Amino acid sequence: MFEFTVGAEIEFYLLSDDGDGLIADMNSGSFPKKKYSIATNYTKKFEQFVSLLGDYKIEPESGPGQFEAQFQPTNSITELANWINAFKKIAISAASKAGLKASFAAKPVQGFPGNSMHINFSSPLFDPWGMEANGGVVTIKRSEDNNYVLWAIGGMLEKMAENIHIFVPTEESRKRIEPWFNAPTKICWGRNNRSTAIRIPDSKPKRIEHRVSGADAEPLKVISAIVDAASYGIVNQTPPDEEIFGNAWEDKYQRPSI
Repeated sequence: MFEFTVGAEIEFYLLSDDGDGLIADMNSGSFPKKKYSIATNYTKKFEQFVSLLGDYKIEPESGPGQFEAQFQPTNSITELANWINAFKKIAISAASKAGLKASFAAKPVQGFPGNSMHINFSSPLFDPWGMEANGGVVTIKRSEDNNYVLWAIGGMLEKMAENIHIFVPTEESRKRIEPWFNAPTKICWGRNNRSTAIRIPDSKPKRIEHRVSGADAEPLKVISAIVDAASYGIVNQTPPDEEIFGNAWEDKYQRPSI
C-alpha cells in the first residue's frame, strides 16, 4: 500500500434556536458573490458559540449563516473520521448553549447551498513539491499532473456510482444535489473547478478534492470509500475521462448523473 494523507472540510448552518430562522443579515451579502454577516441581534449569541468551540476554527461560507470547519491531513482514516464526528457533537452542543441551532443537514436552507463534506486525498506520489519520481529518479516536473494523480481520479470516478449511497445516503441528502448551488450533479472532474465531483485545486501540496458527500454522510464510510477507490485507480492504472473546463452543470457536458 502506498503512503497517503486525507483531510476534510465540513459545512454547517447556524440557525435560530427553533431551527427556522436565519441569523444572517440578508442585506450584507449576495449569493454567490458576497458572503453574509451575522445580524446584529444574533452577534452576542454567535460570539458565545465561537468561544465554546475551543480550538476549532470556522470560516464563513456562501450561504447566510453557513460556516466551514477544516481538518488537517492525517494518514489515519479512523482519526479523521473521529475528528469530524467530535466536531459535529461539539458544534451542536455549543450552539444549543448559545441559544442557536447548528444544522449539518444536507439542505437545511432552501434557495442556498447545502452542507457538504469535502474529502481531500493526497500522496507523495502526487508530486507535492513540484518534483516527481520516475523510476526512482527525481526529476523536474514537466507536466501539470502526473499519472498517479490521474489514475487516482480515474478510480474515484469509476467507483463513484456504486458508492453514491455512501456519499448521498438518503432522499433528504439528495436535495443538496442540484445545479448552481456548489454541489456536483455529474460524475466528472476538473482542475480548480468547483462544479465537478472531483477537483484538483491549484494550491500545493497537490491534492484531489472529492466534493460529492454531504455533511450528513457517515465520515468513516465516506473516507474509506474514497481511499479504496483512489487505491484501485492507482493499482489498476485507471485513466479518467476528459476533464471539464466550464460549468459542469450545463447540459452540453454529457456525464453520468450523481
